[in-house]
Amino acid sequence: MTISRDDAVGPDPVAGGMLGAAMLAELRCPESNVQRRTLRALAGLATGAEPPVTHAVAELLLAVEGLPLSPRVAAQLAMTAEATGDERLLPTLVRLAQHRKRRVRRAAAWALPPPVRHPAPSLRRLLTRAPETSGNSQGVQPVESPMSTRARDCCAFPRLRSLFGRVGATYPWGRCGGARSRRSGSAGGSGGPWHARRMTTVTEPDELRALYGEIPKRAAGKVHSRLDRHDRQFIAASPFLLLATAAVGGGLLDVSPRGDNPGFLHVLDDATVVLPDRPGNNRIDSLLNVLGDPRVSMILLVPGLGHTLRLNGTARISTDGETLELGAVRGRLPATALVLTVVEALYQCPRALVRSGLWDPAKHVEPGQLASLDEVLADQVPDLSLQESVSLGSQPDPLW
Repeated sequence: MTISRDDAVGPDPVAGGMLGAAMLAELRCPESNVQRRTLRALAGLATGAEPPVTHAVAELLLAVEGLPLSPRVAAQLAMTAEATGDERLLPTLVRLAQHRKRRVRRAAAWALPPPVRHPAPSLRRLLTRAPETSGNSQGVQPVESPMSTRARDCCAFPRLRSLFGRVGATYPWGRCGGARSRRSGSAGGSGGPWHARRMTTVTEPDELRALYGEIPKRAAGKVHSRLDRHDRQFIAASPFLLLATAAVGGGLLDVSPRGDNPGFLHVLDDATVVLPDRPGNNRIDSLLNVLGDPRVSMILLVPGLGHTLRLNGTARISTDGETLELGAVRGRLPATALVLTVVEALYQCPRALVRSGLWDPAKHVEPGQLASLDEVLADQVPDLSLQESVSLGSQPDPLW
């Protein structure tokens, strides 16, 4: 069924009621494909819509509460509930978050608002918790939770027309209608998914840990302070790394790519590695950062392997002749070398590289699909023409 927001909320309540009845019949259809198609249409209708439309879609979802749903339909129901943002659907999402199918649990977890996105016991406590108070207990005013505030703001519109043509419906947080609209200057809702309407920030470590599970044994014990034979073999095979440094005085962080023939990062001993510097654009951002803040981190990659090696520690810039000799290429010495004292070494799992398909040639981008570096810099650098950018880019640039 193809519907529009004008069909759902229009000047004719009778037409809206007929449309709602038709969609309700499709939601009650025993065919899961019909249910899923209708829910997908409702999600598209409610996404980014104003409260009159989102409340109307929520009415339909509440009307089918308790019907047997297949896992696919249940997952689509969770996504449709997220699009409405109607808090009356929170109990439904809580129940779906405990579904036996992982697909349904994941969809429901993303649909829940951030303050409620916790394991099942926490969900129940948050949904039944009394309003918190600030200050002492004598004569203080209760502080509304973000959910109750959002629910009230949803109703800050002149009228509420549901698909069944009802105006001014009464909800648990009060009667809709009569308040000034957001467009006329009041603080109303903005429509869209919960996480798009209200950004909740995590500030406590315990709160953050509650969002994730326990650390596996392998991950908890993999940090070591000395380079072993596995680390040495990995470093010797790596032709590329990412170097992270921190600007002095709490400034911005920098991540810089470094690459050369495999083994260009030299191991001096079990706690020291040397990174020779190579010719570049002479910004030397990373080296300047090390002068003010010696903390550095490296992530080494080996083409074809999914796991990566991370080295954390402190660095210093060396111009010692013997140290520079380690990075000599064709008789040319680097200007400087970065000497890293390793404090932590650990391997990271291959999930990121597997998900991205970084080493899969089928996923590599053809050169013509994106703008060339000459074109990008001509657009971004003031007073730099494309012809000048191409000319500068074509000049001989020594690799070593």
